[in-house]
Amino acid sequence: MTSEAITVEEITIPARGARVVTLRPGDRVTVVDVEGQQVGDLVALVEGTPEFLSVSHTRTKLGKLSIAEGDILWSNLRRPVLRVTRDTVARHDLLWAACDPQRYGQDFGVSGHANCRENLHRVLGGRVPYDAVPDPVNIFMASTVQPDGTLDVELPQSRAGDEITFDALLPCTVAVSACPQDLNACNGYNPTPLQLRVERRGGTEQGGLDDAAGTP
Repeated sequence: MTSEAITVEEITIPARGARVVTLRPGDRVTVVDVEGQQVGDLVALVEGTPEFLSVSHTRTKLGKLSIAEGDILWSNLRRPVLRVTRDTVARHDLLWAACDPQRYGQDFGVSGHANCRENLHRVLGGRVPYDAVPDPVNIFMASTVQPDGTLDVELPQSRAGDEITFDALLPCTVAVSACPQDLNACNGYNPTPLQLRVERRGGTEQGGLDDAAGTP
């Protein structure tokens, strides 16, 4: 009996940048926090359809505000897209929208700041309009809901080498932005790189890897 061939690709997401991979069912992607306390905004589009990974449907199906090992992430059509098969942190966020130019301008008085929405739109290469980029799963992000309903952002609990692994349950394109936020505790005030480790089984074709614009 022969074992199934597995190929492994390692992709660096530079600080404040983004990368994208295409997965088939049975493929696996791991997001690694290289230096610690770095958030990754993750979105997934189901191939060949307008369907996408939906954080609101995932919250509803799971009945909670974070994800952990064993959880399934669901689409806007309530189909399973990804399964968490390993998680060394178990502290992530399903509430906050991706940062965007308006966030930095309105809340921090800053223009021209790198941001996750533009990062994700760029690497998705026109698969969705800018204003239709789905809300992300915020990997490694530590947020808290206070008794009065207000939201706080805390320092991430992830340390160097911490990781979360997802198995693909549907053919999908997964994009991850290494969040550029440096004006609150989201990334420990210091954005750093992330790494993607992609495992493909049985000769699965390689998906797109690089930032579509060729920039960080």
